[in-house]
Amino acid sequence: MKTLFRKVLRGIFCSLVVTFSGLQIDLGIVVAQPRQFTVGAILPLTGPLTAYGVATQNGFELAKMDNPELLKNIEFVLEDSQYDPKKSLSSYHKLKESAEADLIYIWGYGPSEPVTYIAEKEKFPIVSASMERKVSKDKTFTIRFCPYIEMEAKSTLNQLRKRGMKRIGIVKTDLAYLDGFYNALRNELKSDEIVELIDSYQPGETDFKSSIMKLRSANYDGIGVLLMSGQISPFYRQSKQLGLNVRTFGTDFFDNIGEAKDAAGAMSGAIFSAPHATKEFRARYVNIFGNDLQVAWAA
Repeated sequence: MKTLFRKVLRGIFCSLVVTFSGLQIDLGIVVAQPRQFTVGAILPLTGPLTAYGVATQNGFELAKMDNPELLKNIEFVLEDSQYDPKKSLSSYHKLKESAEADLIYIWGYGPSEPVTYIAEKEKFPIVSASMERKVSKDKTFTIRFCPYIEMEAKSTLNQLRKRGMKRIGIVKTDLAYLDGFYNALRNELKSDEIVELIDSYQPGETDFKSSIMKLRSANYDGIGVLLMSGQISPFYRQSKQLGLNVRTFGTDFFDNIGEAKDAAGAMSGAIFSAPHATKEFRARYVNIFGNDLQVAWAA
């Protein structure tokens, strides 16, 4: 009978070990082991917006350096969106199903839209770095973590008004963020202000001579260069070559010392609005990573 009783106890104990695997049992007290928490991150790590994705990735690294205890049980799994909505949606499914992510952080105006739409249906938590407020509006499972596009447009318009720039010509890349900025500018105009779209370009196009000739023949107070990285400096160099001498402004794509250097001085005086990083953070970032490209997204 005692032997049978011991076998039963052994069987119960084994069952408990299986049932509570991952827990410590000590002197009758059950203590839960900290569980690894997985954060998936969908970032543009290659392609024309690489600087933004790399800066964000570097921000994760700095956070882990500064808060080792807080983040010791958090794993970051990165996926490259190339700032493409379709690739971003594919990355979302991969992180959710294969990596078993508990939460997904997604960077970018365009990529966030399809991901947050599906995540809301699937009741999956998302943190979106998007300037478009509608990605989280009326949603339960998405938190938007970013300034919004109207803030950037208002800030830019305030500076244009201080400079007496009321008649504006626009050259723009077809990109969700730049489309949003352009529309926000137009929505904030006063009755005596004009914003006109001269031409739109696809990402990667770098011949702007025809637009520059149109701008030369028009009577604009200023020009909005709503182009993306890799297009900005060619536009300014070509403008200088063709004798276009009008005040200009842009977006946070201008927060790139490489573009300014490649423009060979032609960007001098251009204004833009961008998220802020303190001087102290910028200096530390440069010391660690060797550059300050889109440093605010790391901050």
